[in-house]
Amino acid sequence: MLLSLTIVGVIAVVTVPVIVGNVQKKIFATQVKNFAETVQQIAQQELIRNHTRDLSNTDFANPEKLMSEKHFAVKKICAPANAYSECWKKVIHKTLSKHADPITGAASTIILTNGVIMRYQLDNSLDAVGKFTFDVNGIDKPNIWGRDAFAFYVTPKGHVIDYYQYAKNNVNLARKINDCKTLAYSYLRCYGALRDNNWEMKY
Repeated sequence: MLLSLTIVGVIAVVTVPVIVGNVQKKIFATQVKNFAETVQQIAQQELIRNHTRDLSNTDFANPEKLMSEKHFAVKKICAPANAYSECWKKVIHKTLSKHADPITGAASTIILTNGVIMRYQLDNSLDAVGKFTFDVNGIDKPNIWGRDAFAFYVTPKGHVIDYYQYAKNNVNLARKINDCKTLAYSYLRCYGALRDNNWEMKY
């Protein structure tokens, strides 16, 4: 009896963390998908409301207007210059390969009522109007790019795209996953890896 309990205990110690980790990955993946869909919906609404085919003629061209209660359920707004200390609390995000890759630099940043922290930066290219960088569970751990933290671009026509589409770099899923896992500065790479893998964090 004692031997059986011991074996069961050992199995539980080994398997429970794996199960919990897999559940957490599924939750993060769903949150990332929902956030991307929310941003794309807001973009399409802005195009319709402003009778335009270019987000440059909408609130997406003005970070302060976009990052407001008009479009998001805002809990806190941080001024660009103080966003890293006030919203991100100077948390050091890391890559899957354990390299430090913190979210620094001035950018319009807000915390949503559901805990998501996000910032938005304008893009001067013809391929994107701006870039979102976000952590779906705020400053809570793990704070890892490719787990709870991601980034993506929004095109002038209101589509959410990954870094590779933005850079016109046609690479396959295996390359995206490898870049997400191994590159020192991978924060732009992981969104495409997750989306193209049917929203499963099998990396």
